[in-house]
Amino acid sequence: MNRRESIQLNENSPASFEMMKIPEITSAVEWGAQLFSLLLAIENSGTDVSDDSLARERVKILETRPNVSEILNGLNEIIALGADEESLYNLALAYGHPERMDDAILFEEKNKPNIPDPFELGRQFLALLKSFDEEFSETAEAKKIHDVLDSDVAERLKRAKETGRRIGKLIGFFMPDSATTHIRKVNFVPTDPTKRKDTGRSFEFGEEQIILSHIDNAANQDHEFLHGVINPIVEKLSAGLTEDQKGRISELASENLKKDYGEEWYSLLCEELIRTYKEHFEAGTVEQDYEEFSQRVISLEDETFHEYYSNNPGFHDACVKIGISTVGDLRKNAREYFNFRERSRRSRLGDLILTVYEEYSSRQDKREVNFERFLLEHFSEYLVHCDEEKWRRGRGEEGVMGAKGLE
Repeated sequence: MNRRESIQLNENSPASFEMMKIPEITSAVEWGAQLFSLLLAIENSGTDVSDDSLARERVKILETRPNVSEILNGLNEIIALGADEESLYNLALAYGHPERMDDAILFEEKNKPNIPDPFELGRQFLALLKSFDEEFSETAEAKKIHDVLDSDVAERLKRAKETGRRIGKLIGFFMPDSATTHIRKVNFVPTDPTKRKDTGRSFEFGEEQIILSHIDNAANQDHEFLHGVINPIVEKLSAGLTEDQKGRISELASENLKKDYGEEWYSLLCEELIRTYKEHFEAGTVEQDYEEFSQRVISLEDETFHEYYSNNPGFHDACVKIGISTVGDLRKNAREYFNFRERSRRSRLGDLILTVYEEYSSRQDKREVNFERFLLEHFSEYLVHCDEEKWRRGRGEEGVMGAKGLE
């Protein structure tokens, strides 16, 4: 079958849609989410807190508050009812915003089937946040955190125009149908001082998308915004996929992705669609073949090897498994390491999606066909024929060696 011939549109498909407009870009403190983050940081004794030394100090001070131990016991009881961090951040965003509660409960009912009574869990959790707020809000530490958050908001508002340009570029590529993507406003919540720079979350309440992401991590901000575009498309796609096809998606996903997102096809596909676009299609990366890799190893200096060996857990673990501890070992075992890396990192699903993006971007009818329509019409076909393609793209990442690293 000729691939270019295979992507012709169904004549019966609708020919028009209204593309979403660039949403209003804003920033506002979400105190409920911040309170929950502080509780998590205290519960973890600061071990999962960012490198911000002031944040660590504040967490240590809060640990000594008289009622915090009781509040943490209450939090653990709620977690025992089946709530995870995503679930509780969703509910925390309804703290001080009763108008969001219905959407928050719908999210729990749809995505957290293990929670027997989402409404009761939400009631208990918001009451717990209120207790912590009363314990914490009058302290000097609360004022310091408010000052940090307010400063972040001011800076984000200064950057709103640039953020809007980035969002506009994403909209221009995917051309989201406003009937599918309902986002009209995006609130980039100020940077959580207790979180690492590489973390992020996204939630929707009506026409507002709320993104929790570091102010200086634009790539993660874009990633979280795209969940508001990609997730509803994949929900529509679900209706046209068989159970075997859904299972095939899980089979094609990488083991690394499954470690973070489990075996459930929906989450794997949403995440891979976004990662492949941001990290490979938009960035223009291609497979790092063995010859390129071996040349990098030949020119690798001993100091650079040891820096990467000490600071990159993935590279370190792979080297230990193969028996590599020096740059000389790596040169002798370059082929074995390369093959090991490709097996562990390779994503057949990512390869398939990269081909989808390439063919979508080269379509002739760009004004009539958006990404949603293209994916809904052709994704099943890509699944059927993926084994016939020459999937050659690897999953290299930036590293200390330059354009692509060793891991």
